[in-house]
Amino acid sequence: MNTEYTIVKKVLFWGTLFFLGILSVSGTIALRNVLHVVLLGLLLWHISIRGERNAYPLANVLKTIPLALPIWIAFLFLFPFLAVDKSAAWHSLGGNWLESILTWVLAFGVVVVLGKKGPSLFSLAMASAVPVFLHLFLSLFALGGLLTESFYQDPTLNSAAQSIADLFTGAKPWGWHWTSLMGFRGVEPMHGNIGYPACQAIALACGCVYQARIEENKSAFWRAVFLIGMCVLSAVISSSRGAVYYSFLILLAALILSVLVKDRTQQAKKLRTIKPTLKVVSLVTFLFLAAALMSFQLLKADPKWNSMWDKIEVGLLVKNPVGTLCEGLSQPNLDEISRRYGDREAAYVEGLVSGLGGDGGRALLLRAGSQLVAENPQGLDGSRQAFEKIMSKTCGHKPVFAFSHAHNAWINLALSIGWLGSALFLFLFMSFVSEGFKNLKSSASTQFSFALILVTVFWIFRGFADAVYQEHYLQMQAFVMLYLLLSIKACFNVRRSTV
Repeated sequence: MNTEYTIVKKVLFWGTLFFLGILSVSGTIALRNVLHVVLLGLLLWHISIRGERNAYPLANVLKTIPLALPIWIAFLFLFPFLAVDKSAAWHSLGGNWLESILTWVLAFGVVVVLGKKGPSLFSLAMASAVPVFLHLFLSLFALGGLLTESFYQDPTLNSAAQSIADLFTGAKPWGWHWTSLMGFRGVEPMHGNIGYPACQAIALACGCVYQARIEENKSAFWRAVFLIGMCVLSAVISSSRGAVYYSFLILLAALILSVLVKDRTQQAKKLRTIKPTLKVVSLVTFLFLAAALMSFQLLKADPKWNSMWDKIEVGLLVKNPVGTLCEGLSQPNLDEISRRYGDREAAYVEGLVSGLGGDGGRALLLRAGSQLVAENPQGLDGSRQAFEKIMSKTCGHKPVFAFSHAHNAWINLALSIGWLGSALFLFLFMSFVSEGFKNLKSSASTQFSFALILVTVFWIFRGFADAVYQEHYLQMQAFVMLYLLLSIKACFNVRRSTV
């Protein structure tokens, strides 16, 4: 019988990490849904039937859940009764939101059953970085020109596997010819599927670095630094500006947080006495110089980088943002753009105008979305299509500048579930940040608290630049944040290692 329980716990351990790893990988929706159901079924069986074998009593872990979480879940079930489009709201609850609720449950159950034997912080970071490793693995083949043309025509997991299999079976010769990797995304049609998990992995790994420095654990330190480097490299190769910017913002936030920690434990005192070694100083200097060099090359070679700020300025110049999205640029708007950038080449000015479908569009969407939020305090129907639906209704037809969302998760959320819902969601995230700061003084959970703050703050601020409060991104946030918090509050009666 003991063997049976050990096997179940191993399945939960590795199955959970695998689930987290594939959440952001394209082409795995069916697999991760099946895995989610299986893991929840195992947890239900273990908790209800074999409760005496759980790592912690169910009631004890329930007490550690922040009040903001049950309030948030209760609101999600109440919202369909209040929604403008009640039928669509119930449908959204049964899909997008229910999946996230079940992931909160999954994180809770894993802590109850596995306790301190659950995934470590470094394990979570490695699992989050699975899309990064997959991307870098395929990048090696792409760099040597070894991927078949069929892969580039249909970049999926199946075509990637077939392309590599052709090499090893002799169906395709190993004809090396070096190619540029910039902009290569592997199997992902959107670089966000690489960038978001990469940034989450960096935030988690920063907690490992912090703890490793306290313990003077060189192997753990360099392991975590290497992981961070791989995540940044992947972001640069995929040309994900958001991932590059936020990667360095996370590292800056980690540096500031490590300085601001006012912990009076013996370990913290020891940390403050550690002087930077020549190796550490050299590494940091090399990383910043390498980042500066890569940024310069990107700015010089890629027009979407060096014209970004002008495109954003155009989006801010345009009068009547909602009307512009509906009807297109008016002649006065075009005249203003031509006047302001008249000294530039015609092709450049045309690029700025067409940029309203990209970077300039983000600024325009921010202005238009803010206006729509003010006009729709109740929200619409809880769906991720709320912005698109409200825009079509406002215009009376399909907008000339048609966007599926506002490229701002907070605007999307407010239009979807209203002012109250978005405020409760922010309150939920801020409660996790607060709990992280409260527990930074606990020497046993410092690394988890450190990581919890960075992860939650990252997701809060990432929401201002893209739609990250929907689908599998909600599941990524739910599992990692709650698992970290419950690990801190329920599990850390004794010291835990970084690996």
